[in-house]
Amino acid sequence: MTEVSGLNTAIERVLAQYERRPDRLLQILRDLQDALDYLPDAALAWVAEALGISHAQVRSTRDFYAFLYAENRANFGGWPGQCCADLLHRHVRSGTGTAGE
Repeated sequence: MTEVSGLNTAIERVLAQYERRPDRLLQILRDLQDALDYLPDAALAWVAEALGISHAQVRSTRDFYAFLYAENRANFGGWPGQCCADLLHRHVRSGTGTAGE
């Protein structure tokens, strides 16, 4: 199965689950992100056409919600973990943490 056909299959499955109802856009995007790990513009265009709404409306919905991702989170590598480790280190060093030195 090619990447494009896999994308199309995932999109069609989610659209069918919500009966292609535009009032279910947010649920569609959440489930689609669960299937794809993020929401690429190609998927948004497909969803917009299937729901009969504008691509801009679908894209702005994705971009408004912080829990919806435009890029594959795997591309960020170790950044989130590194950020948390840096914050913890600063917190402990400042003397406000409970961990020892």
